[in-house]
Amino acid sequence: MSDHPVTVSRDIAARMLEAADRDGFVIDTTVSERKACIRLNVKGLLRRDKKDASKWWHPDRKPETVATASPAPEPKETLAERIANGSASPFEIKIGNRDLPVALHIDQIDVVNRLRVVDAEKVAALKASIEKLGLRTPISVFGDWRAMKDETIHVRLSAGAHRLEAMRQLGREHIAAIIRDEDEVDAELWEIDENLIRSELTPADRAIFIHRRKQLYELKFPETAHGGDRRTDGSSRQVGDLKGEPPRFSAATAGAIGQSERAVQRDAERGEKISEKALRMLRGTRHDKGVTLDRLKTLPEDQQEVYVNALFEADKETERHSKQIRTDKLATKRTIRTGMINAIAERGRMVTGQMPVAAAPVGYCDVPWEQEAWSDETGQDKGLPYPSMSVDELMALCAGAKSPFTPDAILYFWSTTNRLRDAMRIIEAWGFKFMTMITWDKVNIGMGRWVRDRTEHLLICKRGDFPGIDLYTEKPESLYSEVKTEHSRKPVWFAEQIERLYPDMRKLELFQRKDSLADDDVRRNGNWIFWGNQASAESEVA
Repeated sequence: MSDHPVTVSRDIAARMLEAADRDGFVIDTTVSERKACIRLNVKGLLRRDKKDASKWWHPDRKPETVATASPAPEPKETLAERIANGSASPFEIKIGNRDLPVALHIDQIDVVNRLRVVDAEKVAALKASIEKLGLRTPISVFGDWRAMKDETIHVRLSAGAHRLEAMRQLGREHIAAIIRDEDEVDAELWEIDENLIRSELTPADRAIFIHRRKQLYELKFPETAHGGDRRTDGSSRQVGDLKGEPPRFSAATAGAIGQSERAVQRDAERGEKISEKALRMLRGTRHDKGVTLDRLKTLPEDQQEVYVNALFEADKETERHSKQIRTDKLATKRTIRTGMINAIAERGRMVTGQMPVAAAPVGYCDVPWEQEAWSDETGQDKGLPYPSMSVDELMALCAGAKSPFTPDAILYFWSTTNRLRDAMRIIEAWGFKFMTMITWDKVNIGMGRWVRDRTEHLLICKRGDFPGIDLYTEKPESLYSEVKTEHSRKPVWFAEQIERLYPDMRKLELFQRKDSLADDDVRRNGNWIFWGNQASAESEVA
């Protein structure tokens, strides 16, 4: 059984520290040793050499104080030399080319400490693209090249979190990846630079990324930190005027991401002076703008989060105020529109015993369907208490200039399930468009040719600019249950809902069944008129 990785890491760190204490410096020769030295450097126990990135000095020893330097380690044979003499394995040859991708098992790739959150919408778009075109760009990881052939070895994601998540969600087991043999600092710098090159980053994103890049850059090149952009005499140091030393952070970053030094300095200042929590709160909001960040950086850190929360509260108050304004405008528009429709209805023609013309903005209709006969001997329409009408007759009844409804109107139209197609034809002939419907559950099962019927449907249809229902008005549910009574009688509940929703509008009930609204407040309301074979003379308004 192998040693625990944490124990191994501590052993390496102890060994490197012991060597530096003994010889004054130590040189890392493996990725693990470099990681250990970086951790010791962060703790102030080692100091990186300015010219040799693999050399680490004891913090109390200077190069000139080392009397006798330790013998240099045996020079390692380079990959090119191993390829030339034939000692390199095929895996080493492949990993030697940083631009040559390899296939890694997705479970080998660890995703930790990401500065950028994975966006679900971008992952969905990538999934569609990958399914159609395949993965065109490999991801980047860093770790041991042996991961190519040993799926138990894990590597860490450097760049390509969205691509990795898209492949994972698609159920793919392997993904094309470029393995980079570099330390954690270089790997994170690579990730940051790849993101900073993108144009969709917000100002808060850029501040977070640039600030983190500066921390890593100064960790890698400590001499550039703490005012390292200037000489000790106060004069400015330009790029390249100190041969052999790394350029200042702003110059190096500007060149890496294709931005101006001024932009880099601005983003770095925002990232340094604004707390990361405040920046992450702003990410993706309408306040994620440079002007907001510049105001925020002038505040003490303990007030920055308070300021951001105040912005959000102000937004909520503005939204509430705007919503109330919109509600008031809609209510005013609805009132004006209702008044205009009622005025048009008042000018409509109504004569006792005749179909009204343009007299009602609200219609309620239960047409006398011509029943489908199973045979000539047992026709279902025999014995009906009212004469039936064919679909063509019904289509022509209220079409065009004969319409009893105003140009802007709503129609509640009854239909059985097997008549839905015919109902739609009639509705369209009358100039209406189907919107939705309420289903009546009759509770008791009836007859039926294909199924035993127990439902009917009240189709809700609209034409013209009829005003919608107020947002705060309680709307009826789409299913209502009540035991059916005699043939064709509909529960008064439906008429009550229509009256409740349109109390100030005239309602016309076509083909009123005798006493269908008897003994209820709806019938006694003066806004209803009736037309049909069973409508009494006193129920019709002349």
